[in-house]
Formats: sequence, structure tokens, C-alpha cells
Amino acid sequence: MPATTVALDLNQNKFHFLNSTMTETKCCIFIDDDPLNRVLFTEALNDVSPETDCFIASTGLDALYMMTEEKVVPLYIFLEDKPPGINGIEFLKGIKQLDSLKNIPVIVHSVSPQPRRLIELRESGAF
Repeated sequence: MPATTVALDLNQNKFHFLNSTMTETKCCIFIDDDPLNRVLFTEALNDVSPETDCFIASTGLDALYMMTEEKVVPLYIFLEDKPPGINGIEFLKGIKQLDSLKNIPVIVHSVSPQPRRLIELRESGAF
């Protein structure tokens, strides 16, 4: 099932659907299934970089679809460690196998980071 690609227009503070030709803008992808985390992140991003579009994905698979099928190329990916579906490590391993995505920095966030898990994430390519 294809993901619904949604971007938050940070200047107008509203969501809109995007077509597959929007790849040349300054953007990031935020992967998190919690609506409150999405709002907090997009508000913070708007404060520090209002010219950056933020693409929202509920799962890692949705984000992979955006990048591979809809050709969204983010400057950064912000990833919840344990989103529904594939987990953070599986997501990292998946994008590191794709030449077009393997150099995109991925920043992982977690509600309850555990030292061993942080090491595993780092070894899988997270920043």
C-alpha cells in the first residue's frame, strides 16, 4: 500500500499533498507515529529553519516509499527508534543498501534509549 505523502507548509502552517515532482526543495523526513511528536517537531523546525519542508511518515516503510517511489530526497531523516512496522535498525540497514540514500544522515530519537540499543543504532549508521 503506497504511503500518503504529506508535507507541512511551515510558512502557512498547514498540510498539503505533494506530487512526485517535488524533489528539489530543502526538506527533511520525520518518521514517528505519534501526532503530538509530529506537531512538536514541525513547530521546532519552523522556529530554526522556516524554509525547510517537513515530510511526515508514520512508519519507516512509508518513508522508504517517499524516497524511492516519489523521489523525495531529504537533507536529513529524523527517525523514531521503534515506529510501527520495521524498527530503526531495519530502516537504517535498508537505506544504507541504496546508493541514492545511503549518505543521508539519520538522527534517531527514542523515549527510552538504552545504552546497548544506542550502540546498535550507531553501528547501523545512525548519527
